[in-house]
Amino acid sequence: MILILGAAIGRAGEREWLHISVLQSHDEAIAEAFADADSTWTETWEITDGERSALEDRLGERIPEPSFTFHRASLAGHHMGWVLILDEVGLHEPITHLVEIDDDGRVQDVKVLVFRETRGDEIKRPRFLRQFRNKSSRDRLTIGRDLDAVTGATYSSKAISRGVRKALLLVNTRYGERLAGAGR
Repeated sequence: MILILGAAIGRAGEREWLHISVLQSHDEAIAEAFADADSTWTETWEITDGERSALEDRLGERIPEPSFTFHRASLAGHHMGWVLILDEVGLHEPITHLVEIDDDGRVQDVKVLVFRETRGDEIKRPRFLRQFRNKSSRDRLTIGRDLDAVTGATYSSKAISRGVRKALLLVNTRYGERLAGAGR
């Protein structure tokens, strides 16, 4: 883990410390997700204004990203799934996380890769992240209803939930015809 500290001017004009915890690099996390693969590749989706509007309507959230990169893999010619690395803002700062989705459109794993907030890093614990396993785009993934937030880390918990919902929507929208059935 790398911890980077830096000074910044806060909202009230006073100096605040930024905490950046790099838990795992993007490359390491993708390699771990696709450890059994014999082939990996990436595809980038540059979304149009029309696609953005449709995605935002379905997600119920603003989508500021101009594009998304889908990491994909196969083993012996069979598609294994997708990995997306997203940034969602917690209380003040983006939380970089990985969402691994299998060929059925179900979440296999969620990992926090970079945490930048001063509080709430408990969301990186397996107890919180395990809640997302086997969820699909059919699940609401609402903190306080379907999922438990981490005490004292509500904004960070909601950020991860938003990211997982976004990843599932992106895979379902872009590759829906490839899904084996469960996540549609």
